[in-house]
Amino acid sequence: MKTKIVYILSSTENDYYLEQTLISVYSMRKNNLKAQIILLVDETTDKNLIGFRNSLVNYFDQKIVVDTTPYLGGLNKSRFMKTQLRKFITGDYLFVDSDTIICESLSDIDNIDANIAAVIDKHVLLCYHSGKEKIMASISQTGHYLTEKDYRYFNSGVMFVRDSTESYKLYEKWYKTWKDSQVNGLNIDQPALAKANAEMNYCIKELSGEWNCQILENGLKYFTNARIIHFFSSYLKDVKSPTYLFRDSSLYKEIREKQGLTEEIISMINSPKAAFNDIIYILPQDEIALVSTPLYQMIRGMFFKRKNQFFKIQNILLKIRNLIK
Repeated sequence: MKTKIVYILSSTENDYYLEQTLISVYSMRKNNLKAQIILLVDETTDKNLIGFRNSLVNYFDQKIVVDTTPYLGGLNKSRFMKTQLRKFITGDYLFVDSDTIICESLSDIDNIDANIAAVIDKHVLLCYHSGKEKIMASISQTGHYLTEKDYRYFNSGVMFVRDSTESYKLYEKWYKTWKDSQVNGLNIDQPALAKANAEMNYCIKELSGEWNCQILENGLKYFTNARIIHFFSSYLKDVKSPTYLFRDSSLYKEIREKQGLTEEIISMINSPKAAFNDIIYILPQDEIALVSTPLYQMIRGMFFKRKNQFFKIQNILLKIRNLIK
């Protein structure tokens, strides 16, 4: 495998990003023994890689420390490194987010016929995306306005990038747009990537969904042949019993407490396509439209706050109505 694998980490002991990265890179190394895997960290994270936290470095062939002094927040530091990644790495690379599980060899990535390639967000065109309005509003904050009905909005969690003039130009525009958009209070990186892609005449090519199987929304179609499972989402909030078990924060708490991966967690990593909760319900398209509405989200929030008297009263009245009917 000639393509390098790259991770980015900005973490403190107040979050679980390091533990997530540990699970992902363990699965990466298990399935890609000969791959060159590189870790980028900011200077603060690097200083905190001591004791158990430093064991993460053993899975990488190289660690690069990036000066992110102007950026105080951990997420901003991570996005600073992400939007400028091309200038820190020589050669072709595959960037992989930490909230991922690698299911098999990725060596076929060497054969991808593209300078830059990624999977579209949630595996659907933007016009069918559950977060379409929010995305379009975010992109408009970058100064770019969408008109295309079949617009491809790319997920930046897995990106294949060749060492080419085109890729360097895209990253220059991506970083500049991301930095400029912070003036409007927009810190996320994907809207900036969308604008940079448009300015580069839509140079990003579409990767098949197996390379970034976003399991929470529309990823089931690609799950059987998934190479990389991507399990967190900015559009879906955590619940008490996560559908996909790698979303459970108690898993990362256990890694920290046990100072490493337990046999049970390793067993889960070895069978990532079976790591589901016992109770799962698959929604059809019309019901997905319902659960995406603000009204449903409000009712859902009331349900999880079980002491909410309004919800209890409404639920009792509906039960009585159904009995009478």
